[in-house]
Amino acid sequence: MYYVGWLLLILLGVGLGIWAFLWALRSGQFAEQDRARFLPLREESVASQVEPAPGRSPATYFLGFVGGLVLLAMAAALWLTVTSGKG
Repeated sequence: MYYVGWLLLILLGVGLGIWAFLWALRSGQFAEQDRARFLPLREESVASQVEPAPGRSPATYFLGFVGGLVLLAMAAALWLTVTSGKG
């Protein structure tokens, strides 16, 4: 049972990746590919750039939460690996 923790970690990562891809498809993240390929070529003046608002957005907290889950999953896989050798 050495690999159980690592297999769970891989399955969790693949599942999160599939979920993120399906979310991107449903929310239209890939909808405007023709316009997106010209964005790096477009010139913008410095005055047109919007300054970000001070403070943290909900996206920052969400990314922190997801990062914490990933670290927790890695710690659980490592713990299962270390403790499964003591039999």
